[in-house]
Amino acid sequence: FVLFTFYRFLPTDFRKEPNIFTNMSNPNFPQNRKLEAFISILTTFPYSREYLKYMVNTYGENEQTTAIRNYFGYPNFDDPLLGM
Repeated sequence: FVLFTFYRFLPTDFRKEPNIFTNMSNPNFPQNRKLEAFISILTTFPYSREYLKYMVNTYGENEQTTAIRNYFGYPNFDDPLLGM
């Protein structure tokens, strides 16, 4: 009950971003809006391991994605101590 009460009063961005992330895997999601939607999601939930993995899988392992991963504390996704 406490979680539901807290969730109800969060700004709407916190409630809609997980749905947008799920919709991005739909082939009908506009390709020209994927980057904009992902940036919105990442700025709302920057410490989400799932979102950071999506970033690397979609945009590749490069200097920018590595810098973002390191900044938010996920230099290595295989480390079992991270993301617990």
